[in-house]
Amino acid sequence: MQELPILLIISMFYKKMLKILLEKIFKCENLLREVLFKVGQIFIGNRIHHLDFERDIKSLALHKDTNEDIKYFFMHTKKLISDIRAVEKIINSNKRLKLDESLDEIYKLLESEYTNHQNKEQWITLIFFAFAFLVSLVLMHSYFKILGHRKSMYALAYHDALTALPNRLQADMYMDRLLSQNKSPKTPFILLFIDLDRFKVINDTLGHDVGDEMLIILSRRIQNLLGESSFIARLGGDEFIAIIEKKRDIAKIEILVQTLVERIRNPMSIQEYSLNTTASIGIVKYPQDGQDKHTLLKYADSAMYHAKDLGKDTYAFYNTQLSIDMQRRLDLEQELIHALDKEEFTLCFQPQYDLNSRKILGVEALVRWKSELLGTVSPEEFISVAEDIGLIIELGYHIFSEACIAYMDWKSQGVDMGLITINISSIQFRQVDALMHFTNIIEETGINLMILRLNLPNVILWNIVQRN
Repeated sequence: MQELPILLIISMFYKKMLKILLEKIFKCENLLREVLFKVGQIFIGNRIHHLDFERDIKSLALHKDTNEDIKYFFMHTKKLISDIRAVEKIINSNKRLKLDESLDEIYKLLESEYTNHQNKEQWITLIFFAFAFLVSLVLMHSYFKILGHRKSMYALAYHDALTALPNRLQADMYMDRLLSQNKSPKTPFILLFIDLDRFKVINDTLGHDVGDEMLIILSRRIQNLLGESSFIARLGGDEFIAIIEKKRDIAKIEILVQTLVERIRNPMSIQEYSLNTTASIGIVKYPQDGQDKHTLLKYADSAMYHAKDLGKDTYAFYNTQLSIDMQRRLDLEQELIHALDKEEFTLCFQPQYDLNSRKILGVEALVRWKSELLGTVSPEEFISVAEDIGLIIELGYHIFSEACIAYMDWKSQGVDMGLITINISSIQFRQVDALMHFTNIIEETGINLMILRLNLPNVILWNIVQRN
């Protein structure tokens, strides 16, 4: 039984050598194939004729120098022959070994193991596929979830949360893209700047929930009229823009905008209230009025304010005069801020006559402004600007104080001017501490309260009459 390991060792050695040879040699001569075939027969238990085999080996010696693999094989032929004889001797003297049956059993065992291994591979492949499929599902779910979040993030970033319209950021991107595509030739479009009139009053009086619902309704009206072909965005608050690109709409822009003004004006029911508001709309044309985003928006804004100056609830086209007016207003605002510190305001006093007696009854204090940069500026021009920028309150107290001081100075010189009239802004009159400031000035200057007359705007007087 000890010979069996020797057989296995010999078999493994020569099988490995045969495998190497078969892998390396593409085209073998008939002789070499015959030798290898006979060697293989030995290992499966078949007998061969020794003389024939040795003759084949000797014949192989003639070809040993033609191929390195053949030469290598021939160098081991003596050992091969002795091993073959030993194998045959073992087989002949040990019939009980039943080598054929043993090899068959080994083959069956290996075949079974291979089949089992292949089945295991199939199961592993199936498990791996199932796992990969599950991972793919998880990844797809995560991707779509991220995609959903991305869409939500995009909506939050580029859309107005209240009206769902594009916001200022997306409006900027849209105009940048539109203008970059319009380099040559320039395709015309129209930009509308829409600002709601009196919306702040409604919002502050009735509450933000009412104001929000009004904005939603008005945004739908704008969308329904201008259609999906127009880009509409809410810039914030009560400001909207619309970009109209269709040639048909551009051709009839005045009719379209007039219809839009009327649609916005229509009453609406919100909660228990029946409300309405109006809009002032500025209109600019591309490329006639401007060729970049900032210029177009600035000019549209100027045209919108011009529409408000016309009485609101209307529209206005941009023209070059509006730029001149806006620049003038900007200059006024910048200079007004420093005018009090520079002592550029002076008072002049206009006599007030009694036509019957032809006597002077008093004087009216009138403010004048001579700017270092702008020169003499009319009150009709700068008073409204001072009201808009909030300077009118400080300016009003300054005028009141200077008028009282001038009157007391005349009195100290023996000049009796009778009554003195001082104009008061409605904005100043509405201040909670206005009476306190006027009282302090009266006490500081020592002027007689009975000779003072305050000239209030008609709107203030009308409100007082209505309350009483």
